[in-house]
Amino acid sequence: MAQQMLINAPLVVFTDVGEDADDELAIYLISKFGMNTTIVFMPSSQGSSQDGFDEWKRLMPIWDKLPNMTYITFEEFVKIPKVVCDYVLQISPMPLVNKVLSYSGHNLTVNKQYVFGGIYHTKEGETPSFNLKGSEKLLEKFQNKLVEISSELMAVKRPSMDLYNLLPPLFKEKMSWNSFRLTLGRMSENHPVAHIYAEGLINSLVGRGANEASVREMYNSVFEYEIEQFIVPAYYKINLDKKVYNKTYELTKQYLDKIQAKHVMTENNLFRMNIALTILFPKIWNTQSELISSDKITPNDSKIKILWKRFKTFKIKKVIQTFNPVYDLFAAYILLNVIKSNFSNTKFSVEEDYQNQFNTFIVEYLNKGIRGEALIA
Repeated sequence: MAQQMLINAPLVVFTDVGEDADDELAIYLISKFGMNTTIVFMPSSQGSSQDGFDEWKRLMPIWDKLPNMTYITFEEFVKIPKVVCDYVLQISPMPLVNKVLSYSGHNLTVNKQYVFGGIYHTKEGETPSFNLKGSEKLLEKFQNKLVEISSELMAVKRPSMDLYNLLPPLFKEKMSWNSFRLTLGRMSENHPVAHIYAEGLINSLVGRGANEASVREMYNSVFEYEIEQFIVPAYYKINLDKKVYNKTYELTKQYLDKIQAKHVMTENNLFRMNIALTILFPKIWNTQSELISSDKITPNDSKIKILWKRFKTFKIKKVIQTFNPVYDLFAAYILLNVIKSNFSNTKFSVEEDYQNQFNTFIVEYLNKGIRGEALIA
């Protein structure tokens, strides 16, 4: 762990390693750059800065043998009197202390470009970028050399099989686990803000409908052939029969009552999701007294182990379609291109990926890196 003053560190990366694997994928790509890099682990909603560092060490057992990589927690980083670098990649929010901005770049000098995984100035009617939280003062300081990356663009960048096949085993395992967890788990009905957010996760007419989308995509991907051959019903043709699926309906209704769901379509949405899970995971609800909440899905739970074993029988070529977007890997890819193009002290936004070049070049870059070729001369 770095303790000394950082002077002329070519690249600094702010990253909140946590539940998703995209931060780790970004660090993995950056480790192939061939340039001195300081990774700053940030606190996240899932844990502390040290927790993020520990997760990186778990996924990358050779973390301390990667050339040109230095690691530090955010709490240590802000104590350094002066940090001078050529480039910054920010793929995390900045932490708040008592709801007050805690870091404004007081000790940071950036010579060339500041690459931000999000949009600094939110357009009217659009949702602010996730990483913008707590970052306003920091981005204001470097706005004249800011490279912004559209959140909407990052959100459509999903892993391909070619990319997946190049990743270390523990990365693959984590990506699969996250897909499993998001398909299976609902927001806890006992969460203090469940009555505000839970309904929106299962009904896109109320919120983003992210949970419903996860279940639907998993069902359609796993049973693509069976749906075509009429072996199982298409997702929206699932029979919502309360007598046939009596236990499933009871758990559905119990959950909706607890989260105080109000929209008329929410019950059918959740009931369909839970029947789809019954088809994906036979007898899933037989021994359950409530729906499975995402905060209770742990690898050590005996019931979860059975479902996880079933999940791992699904063909990866189908399941990969349900994997989370690789937001931060795309941001690291943009950073790489900014450095290779030798941009300096310019300001622009990345809002499109011409001819979807990311899918091709990310595989090419990782192949080169795996062969030991530095991606930046």
